[in-house]
Amino acid sequence: MKLSILFEDNLDLHDKDEWGDIDDLIGDAIRRGERDPELERFILDQHDSYHAYNYVIDVIEGRWIEGEEIIKKDPGYAYKYAINVIKGRWIEGEEEIKKNPGYAYYYAKNVIKGRWVEGEEGIKKNSYYAYLYARNVLKLNDEKAREWSRYGD
Repeated sequence: MKLSILFEDNLDLHDKDEWGDIDDLIGDAIRRGERDPELERFILDQHDSYHAYNYVIDVIEGRWIEGEEIIKKDPGYAYKYAINVIKGRWIEGEEEIKKNPGYAYYYAKNVIKGRWVEGEEGIKKNSYYAYLYARNVLKLNDEKAREWSRYGD
């Protein structure tokens, strides 16, 4: 499938049913075993975190500096990019990651592997993740973790 077909069909990226066309193009790039500059420009123009991340994982198999600005705008894909591509702390993505209590917790636990003071405000917005963070990252006992998850330090 050629990218020009997407333009001719006036693809609406807000309609997730139409995303199959982009998935097909990514699949074509995987089968060819090479990057597709035209598809990359299209993904960048659409500011599409989902496809930017999946293009990185499935086609590039490494960092895509040009796509990072888009990927970091979604806390889930920023977290996944840090753990699966960067394989460590990704300062550029932390601003969005820390806004989502779940991803902030997992980022602290699995990427930073310790206390992440900058993410604690976001984590505390959800008592479940605040408790998990207190138990599994801060290593507090149950009583102290319950207290921390309610009141902080």
